[in-house]
Order: sequence, then structure tokens, then C-alpha cells
Amino acid sequence: MKSIDELIFTEKTKKIIVEEQRVEVKSNISEPEQIAEVQEANVPLIDKNEKPAIIPRNIRPKDLFSYLRRKEVKKIVFFVFANDEEDFTNTIERLMDCHSYKEASEILKAVFTSYKISPYSKEAITFTNAVSNYFRQA
Repeated sequence: MKSIDELIFTEKTKKIIVEEQRVEVKSNISEPEQIAEVQEANVPLIDKNEKPAIIPRNIRPKDLFSYLRRKEVKKIVFFVFANDEEDFTNTIERLMDCHSYKEASEILKAVFTSYKISPYSKEAITFTNAVSNYFRQA
């Protein structure tokens, strides 16, 4: 398992590239016969030029780690997550999957409650501010 530093700071930004894969199906049946079979099966026809509908998560230009310095991450992991790097990483992923700050704040609230951390502690405020800034970006 990689350390938290290797996960966060080796690759600051990653580009997500979605490649469309096309599969060619060869058949001995002519195209009009295939269309008739598809229509009989009540399966809607798909236009070959139509791109598949992909529902992406809210991909923001910067990730959440860009709002935290290495020193702050280490303090948050130590004080808020009781040195549980895996839970910290999972929480960051869940926060980045949220669609709004309101949704993310519920996760933060649950984390602070489960680790019995005051949401007004220095590290909790740093973490909350980073999450808030992440959701404010355009």
C-alpha cells in the first residue's frame, strides 16, 4: 500500500480521458433482416453516429488536495483521523464525489462525530475550509 504522500503528491493533477470503444459484430444476416429482428424484439435502434450517454461526476479543474499543503494533510490525518490514512483517503474520495458543499458538510459532520473531534479545532477548520474552497471553484 502506498503512503498517503505518494498518493497525494506524486501526481497532483490527472486528466480523465474517456475513450469510446466500438465493437464490430459480423453476421451472416443482411442489415434489413437484422433491423427487422431488432424491431420484432422491441429493442430500440441505436444510431451509429450517436455517442453513448455518459453521466460524469462533477469533475472540477482542481482536486481537493490542491487546497491543502502537505503539512496540513499530515496534521489532519494525525489529529482528525487518528492516523488512519486509509479512512482519510476514502473520505476525500467521498467528498469529491459529492455534488454540493451541503452534501459534503454532512460527511464532514459524520467524520468529526465519529472521531470525537470538535468541528472548531484548528485542523477541523482547515479541513472544512479546504472542502469549502473545493466546492467554490468554477
